Amino acid sequence: MDLIFKQQFLAENLTLLNRTKHESIAIPGTKLVYLRIKNAILDGVPFLLGERQDQFVTYLSTKFKVPQEAFDAKLATFGEQLPYIDDQMRIITIIGVIREYYQDVSYKQAIDEVRKTITGMAFNIPPPTADQVNRIASERFGPDLSLLVNLHVLAQLGQAASAPLKYEDVWYQLVDRLSGDILTVLLDDWE
Repeated sequence: MDLIFKQQFLAENLTLLNRTKHESIAIPGTKLVYLRIKNAILDGVPFLLGERQDQFVTYLSTKFKVPQEAFDAKLATFGEQLPYIDDQMRIITIIGVIREYYQDVSYKQAIDEVRKTITGMAFNIPPPTADQVNRIASERFGPDLSLLVNLHVLAQLGQAASAPLKYEDVWYQLVDRLSGDILTVLLDDWE
């Protein structure tokens, strides 16, 4: 589990990591949230010990509100090799589905929130589309978008693990900063 979460978005000291810029943001409660997420996953380990992978997947699906189909689709990518995949790789894959699911949800949420903020800030240009915001954010401000998405992922996983993270202040600071940067590009393109 540490491999999945720390490699992706948490620094060793359990602060939110921006890998590209090699910086991190300390948000109070991050360590507790991470431990609760980890413990919620570990609560399903008895299913694995009894070699009941399907029950482990069902437990995670229910606990973290991830559609069962997401797990099924990921495991199906192994095809006939699935029975031969070692247990550690299988567990990493199954837990990785949770991260991927929330990554997608959070990415859409971040783009939408930035788009709404830009729309509220810019009265002299047409409201940007989600595709415009996505393109500019990805091409020019990828690390900032990634940090925003990772913050939302951590908060959503914490919520599912009954450990809400008080992230709103940092969230809106990051949204405002990224929105301002993207708005500047939009205004330059508009002129």
